[in-house]
Amino acid sequence: MENMTIILFLVPLLFGIINLLELSAVLARYAGVSAGKTMIGYSLQQSVYMLTRFFIVLMLPLLGLIVDRFTERTTFAWMSHGGLALSFLFGLMVMLFAPKIVGIYKAIINRYDRTGHFVRSILKSLITWESGGPKQAIFSDYRRAMFQPDVLRITFLSALIFGIYGAGLFVSFYLSLMFHEYRASISQMSGIFNMLGAVLLTFIVEPEISRHIDAKKAIAKEMIIGVFMGRMIGLLFVAQLLCGAVFWLS
Repeated sequence: MENMTIILFLVPLLFGIINLLELSAVLARYAGVSAGKTMIGYSLQQSVYMLTRFFIVLMLPLLGLIVDRFTERTTFAWMSHGGLALSFLFGLMVMLFAPKIVGIYKAIINRYDRTGHFVRSILKSLITWESGGPKQAIFSDYRRAMFQPDVLRITFLSALIFGIYGAGLFVSFYLSLMFHEYRASISQMSGIFNMLGAVLLTFIVEPEISRHIDAKKAIAKEMIIGVFMGRMIGLLFVAQLLCGAVFWLS
């Protein structure tokens, strides 16, 4: 029982770390555009995304164990809501330190551009904690542009995508608890939710941002932050509502 309590705390923590890293990764792309090195910034973003796979690999077996142990559905529901809430709080931390994080990413990008050593540039910049240049008004610039149609659309789509992505993982394992004899099959639905979010992100959001970056439009950076803010909204409202609808109305 004590081990299960630890696991019920570990899952929200791992989910929060995944979202923290992925929100931070959005700022890597922002840093690349700010530094005029968009492709290096995009590569750095993808590198941070890959780092999150380590935590996903840790989290999924724990969710499976929770289902195998036939945990109370109410307990699972509150754990899921807690994971989403913790992810949002971690996102607020990223927002608070966003200028510093962007500065570090810019330092990595500029060092890699000079040296050609990607991993070494990351480690060196993290160790020396370089500022990467003057701070930028990241979120105040976004607030001024947030009601422009392109920025607003990207924010809305990101909220929907990451709301589905965030809720899908917990909903699929919750349904595994409801229909326990089919738990192995139902738990694989998490991949379907993940795929749906990935398809929308890949074929709608990413090409639109890239088009604005290539056209050197002034709101390109604000659209990147729109992805960040959309994810925050998705975690705080969309995913919580989707989970609540399944958990408490089923």
